[in-house]
Formats: sequence, C-alpha cells, structure tokens
Amino acid sequence: MTLGSEINAMAAGGGPGSLPARAVAQPDGSYRVCGQASFISGCHSATWCFIVAPVFEGDAVKIVNGAPVVKLWMLHP
Repeated sequence: MTLGSEINAMAAGGGPGSLPARAVAQPDGSYRVCGQASFISGCHSATWCFIVAPVFEGDAVKIVNGAPVVKLWMLHP
C-alpha cells in the first residue's frame, strides 16, 4: 500500500483578503472563525480549507507571554 492510497482529503488555503481572519472564543469553549481570502488555490475541489487566524479577546488580539495567539483552523468549504 502506498501513502497516496490512504489519503481521502484535499486541503486548500490562501492569503489574506478584504476581511482579515479572526477567531473569537465562544462561551461553550468553541471558536467563531471568520475572514475572507482573496484567492484560495484548489478551493473548488477541496474537502477542507485552512486559514490562519489570530485569537481575539474583545477588540484586541490575545497575547500570551508577550506573543499573539495565532492558530491554524481546518474548515469545511
């Protein structure tokens, strides 16, 4: 069996667009992630899209140990 036969997903990602990405923690522990990329190569065939988004607390990016908290999010297209 080859590695390629085990993969059943295709991911796509792109750069920032007109609405920068942001993630906001919700009361139930989940996050609301939003943003708009100007171009995502392969998005029409993808089973997952990824976006890098900073975590916000109110109107400011969450800072831990002097650095912004940024996460990679895998989302259904």
